[in-house]
Amino acid sequence: YQDPHQPPDRLAHFGTCDHWRPSGNRIFVRKTYAGHARIATAPLRALTYDLPPVHKRMNTQRQCARSVLLVRPARFGYNPQTAASNRFQRPVRGTPGARARAELTRLCGALRGAGVAVCIAEDSAWPVKPDAVFPNNWISWHGDGTIVLYPMHAPNRRAERREAIVRAVASQSGFRCRRLLDLSGYERRGRYLEGTGSLVLDHLQRVAYACRSVRTDEP
Repeated sequence: YQDPHQPPDRLAHFGTCDHWRPSGNRIFVRKTYAGHARIATAPLRALTYDLPPVHKRMNTQRQCARSVLLVRPARFGYNPQTAASNRFQRPVRGTPGARARAELTRLCGALRGAGVAVCIAEDSAWPVKPDAVFPNNWISWHGDGTIVLYPMHAPNRRAERREAIVRAVASQSGFRCRRLLDLSGYERRGRYLEGTGSLVLDHLQRVAYACRSVRTDEP
């Protein structure tokens, strides 16, 4: 999150850090733990990190993608199979699909206006896939040419894995798949890992940060 007591360009909070104090090229952090009803702060230990100058902290070409994928939803709406593990979701009256498609069109325009390359893939109307607008849960593309397919917790979300999506990205972005890592077979064992909905990937340090939930299996 952004600390309201710091200038707008001072951003922090990844994973378990909920308090920080910048001092030159150093940063003070406290860790947190999650309670049942709220996030609480626990001063388990203080960590002091030596940071390089801001312009040297991250190689954006390696950390960030050159293009993004947007899936235009055909049947966007409330999904009872995912609602229990998504507190942002609630039933709505009517059909919100038209509004979702309009928002996606505006988002696409804003991204392209900012110089971001955008791949647009079309959802299929059948079978119904109310969460098709969130492809990051079932697939990821990587700089070495790897594509990863992830095991999904909700049965009706597994239909989102479509070859047409992969082909759309290849044709619009020029991405060449050199290796396919298909983890979807773990669904038959009741083990799930929903892509970057479960993980935050640090490509520079080769570290994956996982969010504990029913959608993220732990050995």
